[in-house]
Amino acid sequence: MVRITHEERVERMEKHYERNTFLQSIGQNDYGPSIDWNAIRLQSSDDRPCIRLLRKFRAAGASDADIMDVTARMAANSAPEAKVAKLIRVGVLKDLGAAAYKRADYPAAISRYQDAMRLILGPNAILPSPKFYDENYIRIPKDHVEEFIDLLALASNIAQCLLKLDKPVEAIDWLQESEQILLCFRAVSQIVPEPSWKDYQLAFVEYWGLRHKTWVRGATYFTSLANTALAAVYANNVVIDVGNLGDGADQNPGLRDMMMAFDPFKYFEHRHPEPNLSVRDVTCSDIQVRGIWERQQYSTGSDKPRGRMWASTWIWRGSLYVFGGTSDSLSEGQGDARLKDLWYAPLRSPCSPSHIHQGASA
Repeated sequence: MVRITHEERVERMEKHYERNTFLQSIGQNDYGPSIDWNAIRLQSSDDRPCIRLLRKFRAAGASDADIMDVTARMAANSAPEAKVAKLIRVGVLKDLGAAAYKRADYPAAISRYQDAMRLILGPNAILPSPKFYDENYIRIPKDHVEEFIDLLALASNIAQCLLKLDKPVEAIDWLQESEQILLCFRAVSQIVPEPSWKDYQLAFVEYWGLRHKTWVRGATYFTSLANTALAAVYANNVVIDVGNLGDGADQNPGLRDMMMAFDPFKYFEHRHPEPNLSVRDVTCSDIQVRGIWERQQYSTGSDKPRGRMWASTWIWRGSLYVFGGTSDSLSEGQGDARLKDLWYAPLRSPCSPSHIHQGASA
């Protein structure tokens, strides 16, 4: 990653703002039709019947065992009652997991959280899921929004427990599980043909809050492992969410303050790996990025690829490959151009990039 100055960052943001202002003036933005979040009410968990009913049980002095027994009988009745009963049982297990977390019994907390997830996904659900778009998530009905929100919260809690247990690889698995749930939630709730990144159909405070926490956890966690490239990807997701939600966050001060408190731009100023980060104490020798960053100089007279973002890159047999991406052509008034060229460069000095393929720009 290339370090940019504060002035360059401000200049890019101003150009992007000017372009967006024009698009919004004609009822458009970068991603399609403009969405008026002021006309969409963000809902919160206080509106959920299962939460209200669980509070009534607690206020009446019912024990966890009593609540589980009553809800088991409710689950045998009509479909609406069964749905509420299941979510109440999930809430009880979630509370038991939270109690275990508070007393630092993280394995017990994880067990409770996973039990709660299996109440929704089925007793034989493999956790974490072995693949993205797992059928157990995809088959959840579109109107069972509460189940997706509970699953997001539970996966997030498990990831936090694993961080407390110093199990970084497992924590990454559960960070990805949160992403998996987000992907499936969006896929199930998608309003065709609107673009999925709008997510205005997911007008729930908990959804946006948990989504934000997922990105922040990824940014901070991968920074601690000196993987500044992945940290920047998660930080960029925060930027996208702030833009997508827009004024909608103002409907909930807690959500707004949480989203605005995070400074994503500091994650874009590192090289990868950043020397000042990679020399810190090694916390996980198996996956932590170590060593120092070294600039590779181009050979005299050699050609080189143009600047780009969102490119696909990989290392194979000692060479770095770069394909495609998006060029920043805003300064020429041409908009963004998608590139289809392929380059490779041996990872040794001097560096001599070679042009393999030139595709037509889209």
